Amino acid sequence: MLGMEAPRLFEIVFSDITEIRFAQGKVYLGTSLEAVSKRIIGYSVSRSPDSRLVIGVCRQAKAYLKKLGVDLSGVIFHQDQGSVYTGYDYVGELVGDGIKVSYSRVATPSDNPGMESFFGRLKDEWADVFAAAQTESEVIELINAYSGDFGHRFRFIPATFGAKRRWQLQ
Repeated sequence: MLGMEAPRLFEIVFSDITEIRFAQGKVYLGTSLEAVSKRIIGYSVSRSPDSRLVIGVCRQAKAYLKKLGVDLSGVIFHQDQGSVYTGYDYVGELVGDGIKVSYSRVATPSDNPGMESFFGRLKDEWADVFAAAQTESEVIELINAYSGDFGHRFRFIPATFGAKRRWQLQ
């Protein structure tokens, strides 16, 4: 994303995964964030930071963009160079719809500032609450509760346009 002019609405989507620790273990939250509006347009939770997680998030984000009539060939998905994002299945999911793929430089989280900011706020605001959770189901319910605040703090709009989203572990 270096050297680019300011992006247009729906031109760039940032994606990333973060680990959420709780009393008995951890889960992974994957999200896609539209760069200009700062909307979370795709998200999911899994026990593993694997390709199923990121492909599910990617599909939600694409569905959201398609419902808005966005030409996917003009969209860039930007993420780090982790194996789940460089793998054949994930890249194929994007380029199959004409989406361009962009990667951060190695060990440069500042290349994905929107996601880093989002995850930083989530963990700052909910660290103690997540740490006190005893089960995966409890953590998922907490994330569901927090996701209701995405709209207020992060202009969250689910791909299903207002449908109540419930997390399910993959």
